[in-house]
Amino acid sequence: MFGIIELQDRVEVRAFKFHSEEKEIRAGIRKKFVGKVLPGKGLCVGLHDLIAWGEAILVPGHASAFFLVRFRMMLFAPKVGELMLARVLKSSAEGLQLSTGFHTGIQIPADILRTSLGIPCVFDTDSQRWFWKYEDHKLWIQQFETVRFRVIGLRFETPTPITTAPPPPPPAGSAATPAVPASSASNPASASDTAPATDTAGGTVAVVEKPNLFWIYGAFEDDGTGPISWW
Repeated sequence: MFGIIELQDRVEVRAFKFHSEEKEIRAGIRKKFVGKVLPGKGLCVGLHDLIAWGEAILVPGHASAFFLVRFRMMLFAPKVGELMLARVLKSSAEGLQLSTGFHTGIQIPADILRTSLGIPCVFDTDSQRWFWKYEDHKLWIQQFETVRFRVIGLRFETPTPITTAPPPPPPAGSAATPAVPASSASNPASASDTAPATDTAGGTVAVVEKPNLFWIYGAFEDDGTGPISWW
């Protein structure tokens, strides 16, 4: 459900923050990545650690230094088949929308809102709630109630990458951009913050603003799933 991904990216540190270089690098990474989606990977929930960063790149006329940093991010990345807990955020005729507290892009579609007995749940239009009719009892799914569900699908929508002001290019004739030590990474990152981060396992990773570009689909079809109050 959670994992670690190794990335590298260009991080800007303002001149008046040079005395706290590592702190500012951490802050810059968190600002850009935490709470954002890496399409095809998952939702960034925290910075795990810094691995290495290269020499500062100073550009005449620009009051910042730029560091090529290799780091690891913690990802929320559930897999199909896993069981999860979440709270009911919203009920509608289309199904349930759930929230983990840090991610609200979870849906239980109406057409698969059924129990392990194969009995479909029913939507009550007056109360705007779903219930399961078991014998002569109506077992309601209440708003904000904790439910257990099985992940049956994941969807990443087409992202719009974050764009930030790029640093100016190095002056003509300047030395080549220093790299992170050889043990750090095989793919050098772009010199511009507008470029995607680099996944050190290979390829680039776009960063997108809206967490709900990442949708998780679930079902209540197994014993023990549904509102935990039922069990």
